[in-house]
Amino acid sequence: MALLNFWLARRAELLQLLEQHIVLVLVSTGLAVAIGIPAGILAAKRPRLGRVILLFANIAQTVPSLALLGFILPLPFIGGIGPRTALVALSIYALLPVVRHRDRHPDRGTLGRGGRGGGGHDTPAAPDHGRAPAGHAAAYARGGSETVVVGSKNFTEQVILGELVAQAIEAEGGVRVVRKLNLGGTFVCDRGLRTGDLDVYVEYTGTAVTAVFHEPVPHDSTRAFERARELYARQSLTATAPLGFNNTFTILVRGRDARTLNLRTVDDLQSVAGRWTPGFGYEFLQRDDGYPGLVRTYGLQFASQPRAMDLSLIYRALADGQVDVIAGDATSALIKAFDLTALEDSRRYFPPYDAVPIVRSATLLRHPAVGRALARLAGRVTDDDMRTLNAAVDVDHQDVRAAVQRFLETVPDSTAHQ
Repeated sequence: MALLNFWLARRAELLQLLEQHIVLVLVSTGLAVAIGIPAGILAAKRPRLGRVILLFANIAQTVPSLALLGFILPLPFIGGIGPRTALVALSIYALLPVVRHRDRHPDRGTLGRGGRGGGGHDTPAAPDHGRAPAGHAAAYARGGSETVVVGSKNFTEQVILGELVAQAIEAEGGVRVVRKLNLGGTFVCDRGLRTGDLDVYVEYTGTAVTAVFHEPVPHDSTRAFERARELYARQSLTATAPLGFNNTFTILVRGRDARTLNLRTVDDLQSVAGRWTPGFGYEFLQRDDGYPGLVRTYGLQFASQPRAMDLSLIYRALADGQVDVIAGDATSALIKAFDLTALEDSRRYFPPYDAVPIVRSATLLRHPAVGRALARLAGRVTDDDMRTLNAAVDVDHQDVRAAVQRFLETVPDSTAHQ
């Protein structure tokens, strides 16, 4: 019964998602047919090429869907978060039945005979999520591993932090930095770090302990950092010294509503929740320290189910009246830009979210320059610094690299720490 009530409450959203799913399936099937039939005909005329084509299609079918999405996400042009990545993945999965159908045709040559062969001539391989990526493996073979891959999540502050880490490492010299920024949420970046697709990205202590390791978060900043560092160390990952700012969640309402209704704390939402529509990011809705715990702690009952929204749109949605209350970042420049008001977390629900670089321990050992770069940044980025950087990009539309470069000019180089 609860499931039925859930479906009824979200029927509009479910119908919209169902429509999107059907369109994705139809388009991806069409693409697979458009690619697979000509490929099958070509393979029938050239059996050696046919073996490679069928091998690729078979490999693609063996890769789990989540692993395939994780592999495609960071790729240029076809990757990223959104329907494009899903379309590519579905098209790849649909190729095998189409190619095999061509193989079964009695006039289509010998395509099927090499299906299981190990020919091994430039054959695409399934992503090996237990090893470092091909670029790293090639570097190992050269005896140097000169490349460091810096990642980030998919919102402005994270892109800035990724660029900040990348430029700080480049300033040390001797290491080529590859940027894989704007990848996705916590789980995408954490997975990339563990598989070796990433060497470093910036995480938040509260997110690490709760969302990554599924433990209660100490509400003391020092204890939260120490716990995160201990948990990461068990996985051969190193949490280096915090950057200096705490980007905890903050509950936001429109400034005019706060002034008119005298809203100062999250507790004050109880008087208006029955008339209001909340909007939150996808990850916030699912996390233990997100929406479920918030409504329990403050006893909130909103007029409707929360709208799931992209983080890049959520502040504008509040300002434009599409939703009435959101969870934002304490360091967001859009709070002031859109005349929003942060409500005091009077029950101290949100834990600390100190920004901390997480690095593969092996990377720190191979590249002392990475450790020096991160030590240079430790404690140097204040809350106000982060808001200023966010404003430069989100409000003033400055180039991320240029904004970060100007900030780094104010930070002493690593020799000052020696």
